[in-house]
Amino acid sequence: SFLQIDDLTTLATEKREGIQTNYRFFGERNKEEYLSLRSGALTMVCGKSSHCKSKFLQNLALQVTKDTINKQEEGVVLFFTYEEEKSDVLFQFANIYSNIPELSMYGTPNVDVIQDYFKSKDLSRCVESKRERIAKSLEDFKENIYNSGRLRVFYPDLYADDLCKLIEFFTTKMRVRAVFVDYVQLLYIKGKKDRKEEIKEICDILNKTAIKLGLP
Repeated sequence: SFLQIDDLTTLATEKREGIQTNYRFFGERNKEEYLSLRSGALTMVCGKSSHCKSKFLQNLALQVTKDTINKQEEGVVLFFTYEEEKSDVLFQFANIYSNIPELSMYGTPNVDVIQDYFKSKDLSRCVESKRERIAKSLEDFKENIYNSGRLRVFYPDLYADDLCKLIEFFTTKMRVRAVFVDYVQLLYIKGKKDRKEEIKEICDILNKTAIKLGLP
């Protein structure tokens, strides 16, 4: 029997487009380019400890969510956090969305003020001149980003292979725009002993899932 040759037009039509972000960098020949998240591929954000990898990932996830909404496209963004509790990450997302610096009159982190607001609408710790603006912004975040289900944050207790099964399950229930996992060093495979080989296998599992589902 003859081998089937795939139709190039069909392949090109079925291939999902990646996501172009607003983050710029200098690529080949020192030419400025925009960072793109390839569809059906694993993109790693690497750096030393305390170099804000998680914050960068949160900014990326929120930007993809906002762009999807602004373009009136279907799709949700899934964000899996293995490092911090779900509530902490959501308050950080709300802070990024608001983009209002130095909210606290006592010099404490912005998320403390944001937590007070979501707990009891209390803004007594917020700088008075910023209270109206932050209240409006947080309500926008709650309605347009979180309650709409366009950005879904999870704090899973799952091994890497089970996480990938969950991601695949979500794709059967909704259109997933992109998946973010924070972060690979906190993923494990049941029964694995050698950490170096385990990390290699985890990356392989994530990559195969991205390819299979055609997702960034």
